[in-house]
Amino acid sequence: MLGRAWVGGRSRTLGLRLGAAGMVDDAEERAGIGGTTSVGFPFFRAPPVQGLRMVGEAHAIGYVGPVRLMAQGALARESRAMDDDGNPDTPPVGLPDMVAWGVMGEVAWVVLGGPRQVGQAPTLREAAGAPWRGGALEVAGRFDRLAVGRAADDVAAGGATGGSLAVKWFPTEFLSAALTSEVLRYDRGPLETPDRTLSWTLLLRLSAYWGLGGARRPSPAKALERGRLAPNAALPKGRAVGV
Repeated sequence: MLGRAWVGGRSRTLGLRLGAAGMVDDAEERAGIGGTTSVGFPFFRAPPVQGLRMVGEAHAIGYVGPVRLMAQGALARESRAMDDDGNPDTPPVGLPDMVAWGVMGEVAWVVLGGPRQVGQAPTLREAAGAPWRGGALEVAGRFDRLAVGRAADDVAAGGATGGSLAVKWFPTEFLSAALTSEVLRYDRGPLETPDRTLSWTLLLRLSAYWGLGGARRPSPAKALERGRLAPNAALPKGRAVGV
């Protein structure tokens, strides 16, 4: 973490968070990495995989005032095998490995309200004493590209390219409403409707949060300035809510 990545601390304009993760395992026979829409419809069903699986991802989140920039990329390679004689005592026949990858980019802007902190919703505008009394408002745009079933000659590759726009409103600290529109173009039509290459989704979601009792308390630094904490007192633990 560099720069603005605070929870309950001083406001900073710029910040950067970087991360990466990886996994290697010896998988039992199971379905390979497929593709689903945001509402759970499987537009690509991958064939079974078995054996060595390697998955890696890297991501970056940048903060510039009220704007948050996100980027992520992931790559996976899955081994495959087939039992060609029905005899469990003989080893399966190896098949070409299957590769999947994906990238995404997102821009979110808090139009009304204080900038986001890590793991927290935007600060309500009314809490800052501004004329607007309607809470916080955030708009976002996102791009996604997914490629699955690649590098194997015996598998019909699939994937999708899509984009989405969203508006999220926080009327209070414990409620939010989000309206999201999404469009996907498939590389290959789903099994149920092979002629369909385009789909769209309009999603309205209402959310409630709890455990925010300390949201309006002053930060430890401000509390020290006001004499409410002794310099050697234990600082209160930060509370994060998934938003």
